[in-house]
Amino acid sequence: MTIFSSLVLAAALQGAALPGPLDAAPPAEVSAGLDDAYDALRDAGMSGMVIVTHNGEIIHEATFGSANPETGAAFTRNTRIDMASIAKSFTGMMAARLITDGRLSADDTLGDFFESVPADKARITLHQLLTHSAGFPGAVASDEEQIDATTLLERAFAADLLFEPGTRYHYSNTGFTIVAAIIEQVTGQAYEDLLLDSFLLPNGIENTGYARRYRAEDLPDDLAYTQDGTPLHMSSWGGSQPGWALIGNGGMFTSLAELIAWRNAYNDHALVSPEARTLQQTGYVQEGDGAPSHYGYGVVVEDHPQFGRIYWHNGGSGVFSAHWREYAESGYAVFAASNTARVDADAAMLAATGGIFGVTLQIGSQVSDDDWDMVDFNHNAATRLAGDFLELSRSGTEADRQVFVETRMSQELRSMAPMSGHIGMMDQVGRDVGAMTPTGMVIDAVESVVRVRVESDDGQVMILEFHHESEGDTALMSGLGITD
Repeated sequence: MTIFSSLVLAAALQGAALPGPLDAAPPAEVSAGLDDAYDALRDAGMSGMVIVTHNGEIIHEATFGSANPETGAAFTRNTRIDMASIAKSFTGMMAARLITDGRLSADDTLGDFFESVPADKARITLHQLLTHSAGFPGAVASDEEQIDATTLLERAFAADLLFEPGTRYHYSNTGFTIVAAIIEQVTGQAYEDLLLDSFLLPNGIENTGYARRYRAEDLPDDLAYTQDGTPLHMSSWGGSQPGWALIGNGGMFTSLAELIAWRNAYNDHALVSPEARTLQQTGYVQEGDGAPSHYGYGVVVEDHPQFGRIYWHNGGSGVFSAHWREYAESGYAVFAASNTARVDADAAMLAATGGIFGVTLQIGSQVSDDDWDMVDFNHNAATRLAGDFLELSRSGTEADRQVFVETRMSQELRSMAPMSGHIGMMDQVGRDVGAMTPTGMVIDAVESVVRVRVESDDGQVMILEFHHESEGDTALMSGLGITD
C-alpha cells in the first residue's frame, strides 16, 4: 500500500509556497505539542495508537478509540495488530542479509531456483522481485484464501506479466511471496522460523510473526479487534493460519513496541550488517513515473524537500493499517496503527509529522461502503476537475496534460515537481486505472476533496482523492491521493 503516498504527503502541506528544508522542533517541544496536533484525528474517529520516538527513545504516545470495542480495552504499545505490507520490510531485511552473507545474489534468477518456471519468467532476478519491477500482478490469490506455496507459485508462474521485467514499477504482493519461497529453498527453513530464530527472538522481539507466535484457540488479551469484534486472524487471514497469499508480503502481526524494538535493533546493526542495511535502504526503482520516492528492498526511500531523507513503509488490510517512518536527518520516527478504515495509520503519521516539523497537514478520513454516490463528473467544478484529470491521464496528449498542469493545478502543487514529473504521474495513473471503471463518488465540501472509486473487471478497487481549492468559479487541484 504505497501508491503515490509520498506525493500525498508533499501535496498535503497547506499554506503558501513551501520553503526549503524544515527544522524539526526539540523533543520536549514536539512532545508538548503533539496532543493538539492529534485533535483532528480524534474528531474524525481515529481508533488506534501513534508513537513518536527521537533517536530511538519514545517521547510521546497517544491512544484513540479502543483495541476491543466489545470490552472497551484501550490500545497500548503492546497491542497486537496486523502490520500488513510492512511485512515486506522484514522480507527485504532477510534477503539483504542472505545476499551480503553470500547465500544469495541480487542477480539470481527464478530459473536458478524453480524448474517449473516458464521461459518468460525464468530470467526475472531477485533484485526485480524485491523492487516491484519484475512485472508480476499485484496478487494471484485473495488474502483470505488458504492456499499452499506450491499452488501459489503455479498461479504466479501462469500469470501474464504486466511488462518486460526491469522496465517499470508495479507494486506486487506476488513478487514478495516468491522471495519468501526462495528464502525457504536456500536456507532449508520455513520463512517464519528463520525470521523468528535468526532475527527477532535473539533480540527480544517475541510477539511478532505469523501463527507460530499466535494461538487462535487461546487469544491473547493484548489483541486488536475490528470495530465489529472480529479477531485479527479471522479478519486478516480468513482462518487460524495464514495462506501463502500473505507469506512474505503481508498479514504478519506485531505491536508498536515491537516495531520500535525492531527498528532500533536494525539501526544498531544487531539484525543486519551495515552493508546489508545499505543494500536494503538504497532507493533503486522509482515508484511510478513522477513519484519522488524510490523502492529499496522492502523499504521506501525518499529525499523530501522539506523533511530530508525518509525511510518508511505502510500497510493496510482494508481494516487494520500500520505505518513506520524514520526522518533520518532529525532522528525522529513515527509508528502508527489503526483498527478502523475510517481513519488509517497514514492519517496518524501525517498528524505526527505536522507536530514534529511545525506544519499543518491534511488528514483525510476514509469512506464507508454506504457513503458512495453515483458518479457525476458534471456535478460541480471540483468533480469536473476530477473527471478531466482521469480522462487526460487515460488518453490525453502530452500537450493537453501540460495545459492541465499549467491551468488546473494550484501554484503550490505545480511547484512540487517539474513538468515532466507531473506528466509522468498522469502517465502512471493512466496505466494503473485506465482499464478500470468509476463506480462511486463522494464529494466532501468540508475537506475540499472529491473521492472517486474505480473498479476493474476482476474486482480490484482503487480510491482516488482529488484535493482542490477554489479560485473564483473554478477548482484547482491541490493534491492527489491513490490507495488500493
